[in-house]
Amino acid sequence: MKDARTRRWALAALAKAGAAFPASGFTAAAIDAVGGDPSARGWLQPLNALAGGATGDGVANDATPLQAMISGGKIVNLAGRTYRINSSLTSGDNDLTIIGPGTILYPRSVPAVIFNPTWAAATNVTAIATEVYVASIGEPVSKLTVISAAGLSVRDVVLVRSSDDATNDGSVQAKSGELAQILGISGNTIWLSCLLKSKFTTSIVLQPLPKKKLRIIGFPKFICYDDIDAPGTARSGAVIELRGADDPIIEADFEKAPSRALFGFTVWRGDIKVKASRLKDLNSDNAYGYGVSLAGASRYTKVAVDAQYLRHAFTTNIWPASQPWHYGEQRELTITGKAVNTTAAAWDNHPGAFDLHYVNIEHHQSIVDGDAQSGTAYAFQDRSIGTVVDGMICTGISGGAYCISPIDPGYNYDTIINDYTCLSTAAEVAANGQATFLNAAGGAGINRQTIIVNNMYAKRRILSQSVNVRLRFTNCTFDDAGSLRLFGPTLLKGCTRISASGSNESLGLNRTGTTYTIIDMHFIGPYFGSSYVAGRAGSGSTVTLRTAGITSDGQAGHTFLGTGDGLTTVTQQSAVLSTGV
Repeated sequence: MKDARTRRWALAALAKAGAAFPASGFTAAAIDAVGGDPSARGWLQPLNALAGGATGDGVANDATPLQAMISGGKIVNLAGRTYRINSSLTSGDNDLTIIGPGTILYPRSVPAVIFNPTWAAATNVTAIATEVYVASIGEPVSKLTVISAAGLSVRDVVLVRSSDDATNDGSVQAKSGELAQILGISGNTIWLSCLLKSKFTTSIVLQPLPKKKLRIIGFPKFICYDDIDAPGTARSGAVIELRGADDPIIEADFEKAPSRALFGFTVWRGDIKVKASRLKDLNSDNAYGYGVSLAGASRYTKVAVDAQYLRHAFTTNIWPASQPWHYGEQRELTITGKAVNTTAAAWDNHPGAFDLHYVNIEHHQSIVDGDAQSGTAYAFQDRSIGTVVDGMICTGISGGAYCISPIDPGYNYDTIINDYTCLSTAAEVAANGQATFLNAAGGAGINRQTIIVNNMYAKRRILSQSVNVRLRFTNCTFDDAGSLRLFGPTLLKGCTRISASGSNESLGLNRTGTTYTIIDMHFIGPYFGSSYVAGRAGSGSTVTLRTAGITSDGQAGHTFLGTGDGLTTVTQQSAVLSTGV
């Protein structure tokens, strides 16, 4: 239908110009000669990459004609054919559009596509304040005073960063900071679309994000034509690399990639959909690579990943050499997808990332690939601040959710995990040495952190190693014979503890001087060792236990309170205990 409509437009243009349709048929030259360049006239360009001089046979090097099309502002329509390139396709200061289906074969030594528009010069910020601005519907926003607002416009997206922020490669697109949109300009005063959260410690600059557009749609496939398994070989950092992108749309399929499938520095409001299989790591001959990796000050971007045989389906990367939590990194990202056969955390983020939202993520099976760092795969490894997970499932050999509290004590954010189902058995979890659902380990000074878990079913050992982080479990079922050990102050409300075999305690209260609150909890036997509650806090330690609505299945020989493993004193408050279901 689209082709027929385009043909009618072309015929109409020819007729309007008084020209007969040429004998050569519907060609680029015929249309351009009479009706002008169709892309310039706002038409969807109907011609595939062959019209730009590419062969599309998967053998000849098509890098030169494809690059010429991009540099000339043309759309690269792969039209289902296969194109081999021996060098990267780069945007320069042009929009870049690639339309699938079709396949691009590329070498392992360079990225297949680099989106690298030029950044404008930075302007110094002399003051940052907070003000309620009418354009933000009465919400407080950041008000910046700059040396000069020349070249800036309302709705521009800008990077606010420290002027001396060090990066591994010194490029502006890799610098950390915060992306925001300009709401208003008056003289040298600029109002931004948000309250800046970064802890800038040096002089501040403001730099506009390039306005060039990136579109890779229709899921073109990218395949490395070199041997990615050969030891000691050079590998590029990514197949597709973004170096500052405003509103990119990416739908791409990666197979047999030498490193990361997509690496995005400083991406604003992107829509990224990636399929990825069999990715090798940049720095190891054995480890696998990443599906999507976002670095720099990426913000408000949606990511969907369907991946297998790789290290991480999604990760954030800390690029600056300085401590990122003083500046701010990735913020307000939404991530969803499925990961199968991973060698490290399927879903992963780092300190310095804020307010990431994971929706309906899956992890199925961990594998060992020979690298010393691999084979201990968690479903989710959270090292950022303010993470929310809505819907997570893992099966097979897996380490489950691994939550590490943020390093910096200056932030006060909760981590929330909703609707988590782990069907990995105790034996499957132990197969990779990580028999842990929750490891909220953290040092002194992070007492602000609270980890909230709602509606969880976990068929594995549960262990919290934190002594400072608060834990809140609501409507959770702890199945299997594995231990349930809690070091930090904990609330258990509406939970069920099931133990079918083994000799582990049903509930381990492991921190002296800590208050544990248990409300409406049901214990199902038949096997809990000597007691429902046993302490492992050490000789002479004490805990405060607040209970209400405790029930059991009435197994003989069970008592609720015990003093095992050196726990000498249990202070119970407001106990309402009963037996029977």
